[in-house]
Amino acid sequence: MKVIFLDVDGVLNSHALIYHYGFDYIDEGLLELLATVVNKTGSEVVLSSTWRLEERNRNLVKASLSRFGMKLFDWTKSIAGGYRCDEISEWLNRHPKVKKYAILDDDPDAGCGAGKNFFMTDPDVGMTNEIANKIIKHLGRNNGQLRSRDN
Repeated sequence: MKVIFLDVDGVLNSHALIYHYGFDYIDEGLLELLATVVNKTGSEVVLSSTWRLEERNRNLVKASLSRFGMKLFDWTKSIAGGYRCDEISEWLNRHPKVKKYAILDDDPDAGCGAGKNFFMTDPDVGMTNEIANKIIKHLGRNNGQLRSRDN
């Protein structure tokens, strides 16, 4: 199993977009880029963003992913006083079938100890083609088969 730990703010939007559209905005172009990564790698999406903490925000993410044929597989638990990397480690410890993973986040605290599994975005830009290509290379292609929109 391959997993992408997904942050939203600074990854699927940018500071400028948040300023213009508000905090519950997700950019369609960046979603499409994420869908390319998910389809090419056969990865599952696990929400590690603070958006996971409220049902309303999780539902916004689910609906946004769904428009591009993706599903939200799960989300990390909140650990009081812990960093995002601790929450990701806790999730990985509960899911031993994960063979490869990528953390996609604009906060360096998400990647502490993750080494090559951490892909940091610029919050002024969000996810880029360059980062998407690096994640695809890191996780490996899904034997050339795209994931079904019904998965």
